[in-house]
Amino acid sequence: MKLATKILWALVIGAVVGVILNVAAPSIFTDVDEYVFKPLGTIFLNLIKMLIVPLVLFSIIVGVSNIGDPKALGRMGGKTMVFFLATTAIAIIIGISLAVVFQPGDKGKFDVDSANYKAADAPPVIDTLLGIIPTNPIQSLASGNMLQIIFFAIFIGWGLSYLGKKVEVVQRFMEQGNELMMFLVRLVMKFAPIGTFALIASAVGKQGFDALQAMFWYLLVVFLALFIHVILVYGSALKVLAKRNPIAVFKAYFPALTVAFSTSSSSATLPVSMEIA
Repeated sequence: MKLATKILWALVIGAVVGVILNVAAPSIFTDVDEYVFKPLGTIFLNLIKMLIVPLVLFSIIVGVSNIGDPKALGRMGGKTMVFFLATTAIAIIIGISLAVVFQPGDKGKFDVDSANYKAADAPPVIDTLLGIIPTNPIQSLASGNMLQIIFFAIFIGWGLSYLGKKVEVVQRFMEQGNELMMFLVRLVMKFAPIGTFALIASAVGKQGFDALQAMFWYLLVVFLALFIHVILVYGSALKVLAKRNPIAVFKAYFPALTVAFSTSSSSATLPVSMEIA
């Protein structure tokens, strides 16, 4: 089997096992979850997350240094920002529109009266922009501050591109570091079906069929919104802007999609996405 097929089967079997254990043997599920599902899922997530910071650092430095022309980098960065903001705005519109139409919060049995949530105030835009520039790159790497790491990596990559042959040794080191990180990602992904099975079995088993039934309309709206966004927005962008076959791209990215679905973590999915790209 291909890796994507293995992960898909792991998702299905994990969900079935989680529901069966929750319904038929909840006491057994508690022990199995504590000593089997949770450790396996945690090991997989930690292995993936372990690679995030060095992978982002090496890959962006190598990518920027290979572009060569700072003007081309600026144009690419500008287009990326416009694309990101535009697709984010469309995603917000799709999500809010479907929520208004389906009203998923009214369909299940939810204890709304005792719910207590207060959104944090958004920081000023200028503080956010200034916060991208790290005062201590080592601290940014240690704490996993991704925006600061990306800025630092772009800065280093631009310097390598500008200095050229004077820093050939450093350039080679970065390229070799990038190759090493990609190899480790491929190695960790061999464990993905087991990790995916454990994560899904644990999540479904904890919630149970009743909880999933109560959340059915919410899940339906989420899946519908994601489907519309992926097929219409990203599919159109791939066809019109990138001149690529959307089906071929989605098929190639299936392992990343399954990791994203099973872990609910963009950070955990990042190394897989970059390796596929």
